[in-house]
Amino acid sequence: MIFYRFATMPGTSPLNTTDAFMKYFRQGVVFQGLSPVILPTDRNVINSASTDFINEVKAVSVPKYCIVLALAKNIGSIQNKILKEVNGNFDRITKKRLPYPRPLWIENSDITNSDWFCGGEYNINRQKGKITKNMCTPVERNPGSGWYSYIDVDVTTLPIGTGTIKVFANLFDAKAGFSVPNTNIIVLRTKNLGRTVSDSIQTKTILHEVGHQLGQVVDGRHQLPDPSPTLYTGRGYNGNHCYLGIGAKLSTEQYNASDIKHSKCVMYGDVNNNSKDYFCTNCITGIKKVDLSVFPIKR
Repeated sequence: MIFYRFATMPGTSPLNTTDAFMKYFRQGVVFQGLSPVILPTDRNVINSASTDFINEVKAVSVPKYCIVLALAKNIGSIQNKILKEVNGNFDRITKKRLPYPRPLWIENSDITNSDWFCGGEYNINRQKGKITKNMCTPVERNPGSGWYSYIDVDVTTLPIGTGTIKVFANLFDAKAGFSVPNTNIIVLRTKNLGRTVSDSIQTKTILHEVGHQLGQVVDGRHQLPDPSPTLYTGRGYNGNHCYLGIGAKLSTEQYNASDIKHSKCVMYGDVNNNSKDYFCTNCITGIKKVDLSVFPIKR
């Protein structure tokens, strides 16, 4: 039996773990919940801020054989000052739309106060000037999605003619969660920018990150069983993952989001977009063979 405990933010409740832990129960792993504890703050875990957050979690009393499921708001990294520019003729138009490859860093749909705008400039008919934040309006990729991937620039006050508009913006690369290496801590998000994370995504994330806590995907190191035949390490993701359904790649090749439709296992590296909420037969074998008496497992 392995105990688990939620470390929640003030005003939040533990997540529903029934579906995820039932899938482990079917493989002979039994989880028992302990009373949750409340962390001192609610925060986003962004870039280097994860160290401070994890230290807060470590300050919570954690018994042996216990996995801590720590809840944060958004989890991910901010890509700073990403440039998008557009060339053209700005006669007889009122706005110009700039598409970005990732959503703008707009927390909880707070467009006004979020730190997404980093500056802008124009060069039209050899006239140069600044583009200010109040000239730019973020636009959702899909209405109601909470992901703002476009910026509409008001060009009505700009010179008429042909030229270039440039806008620098902070973008957000979201993560569903992560398992802290060589600890018994898992960090889970409760927000995806402006939206609450669904139960189905949380179930997949818990399955995946608890899998790491149980030594998945096994690689034969330390006390772990022999390596899974579909193991890959790194290659675009952190830690050990499973490529079943995708196939092995050369050591110089990366696994990436375009492979996700072929994945046959929840332990594929891209838990954000993986639709699979089950373990493949190789990972089930690994789970059943792991010696849980030495938990937390060194990996």
